[in-house]
Amino acid sequence: KDVSWPVGGEIDIYEYTANPLMNSVCGSYRWGTSCGDNKQVLPGSFYPPLGSKTHIDWTEYHEFALEWDETSLRFFVDGVNYHNKTSAQANLPDSAMYIIFDTAIAWYWMPGPDAAFPCYHKIDYVRAYEWQASDEQGSQ
Repeated sequence: KDVSWPVGGEIDIYEYTANPLMNSVCGSYRWGTSCGDNKQVLPGSFYPPLGSKTHIDWTEYHEFALEWDETSLRFFVDGVNYHNKTSAQANLPDSAMYIIFDTAIAWYWMPGPDAAFPCYHKIDYVRAYEWQASDEQGSQ
């Protein structure tokens, strides 16, 4: 579609903060009704939650996932559902979107003094599935 950001929507399956005090990634969905009208300025939720005693070694591989249907977006890290956005909360996307992988560092929390630069974004695999509703026979 020929629309300006954030009208087309932006799904951030994860954004890495690079701040050792936070030790988190965040997932969010940004949308708007006109160019520059971002309805979600800050990220949705953090994993692990801020203040958690859980330490995640982000130098290891992890599985990040998004389940997207007509009524919700559900965000996961290593099988843990850490953020949800519903159609009651936002205008969820109803058309295909690009999948983009980038190594952007979240601008709203500066990287800590120990942040490693250059940083590397190593991806082992990517899978995309289209959900098919079951028929009366129970097949998919």
